[in-house]
Amino acid sequence: MHTYKMIDLNILIDYKFNRFYKDNIEAYLTFDKPTHFIYTHLVDEVIEPKLPLTLQTDKRTFYEDSKNRYVVYHNAEKEPLILIKRSKDYTHYDIYLDQQKQAPLDGIEYTIHQMVFMEIAVENGFTPIHASAFSYQDKAYLVSAPSGIGKTTLAKRMARLYQAEIINDDKPLLKIKDNQLMVYSSPFSGKEAKNLNSVYPLGLIIFIEQGLTNEFKKLKTDEAINLILKNMFRPDKKTLWNNATVVMDKLIKENKVILYQVQNHDNAGISLKEYIDKVGRK
Repeated sequence: MHTYKMIDLNILIDYKFNRFYKDNIEAYLTFDKPTHFIYTHLVDEVIEPKLPLTLQTDKRTFYEDSKNRYVVYHNAEKEPLILIKRSKDYTHYDIYLDQQKQAPLDGIEYTIHQMVFMEIAVENGFTPIHASAFSYQDKAYLVSAPSGIGKTTLAKRMARLYQAEIINDDKPLLKIKDNQLMVYSSPFSGKEAKNLNSVYPLGLIIFIEQGLTNEFKKLKTDEAINLILKNMFRPDKKTLWNNATVVMDKLIKENKVILYQVQNHDNAGISLKEYIDKVGRK
């Protein structure tokens, strides 16, 4: 197991499967003392905690004691498959995976680790957003849209046409630092695991939709808020919502959000570069 520096935190990750981590997480390696801990345990049977039940849904049961909170995930037959034990200060996670009743374990482990990482990130003031992020002229540009619309395709066009670098192809993270919106990457970056261990000032968030022409549209405040909320990681605690709201307000006040109706053609990349260059000159 090793420690990795991600989003200014030193996170020890004890993973059991290499498939999604090999040639991906090594760039984040650090020898600094860990601040957070994520451990995977492969077990033949997941045992429900013998604690009072605090909440129950169709697929999950929740428990807690004086130091930890627990969530158990079940299959359709109500058999426990996954147990996540988390310290109340969000620094220590133990993940127990039933290795007999579910597959593929490598994908399940990576998905759970991503979920845990995002929880840690939000607790530490970061706002994950569903987007493909690329760097261009020392700034980060986030292309955001529902799956299948073409955000990755557009980011790849920028990389191919203009040597832009893919920072994170799935969930870059936003944070205000020194009164500036910054974009952070992580090794949790979608199926293709495209990411760089990097931090850049935010240029723009470009929400895209398919169109017959390449056309940019300025958004009204309510339109921008709606798109941001649809594509951001939404916290479940009021205190964390306050931070997300501050980020959202800054995005809108600084005109960091635009709608781009795009064709599925290289012209979409050319028009985007011209727009970015024009905005950068103002």
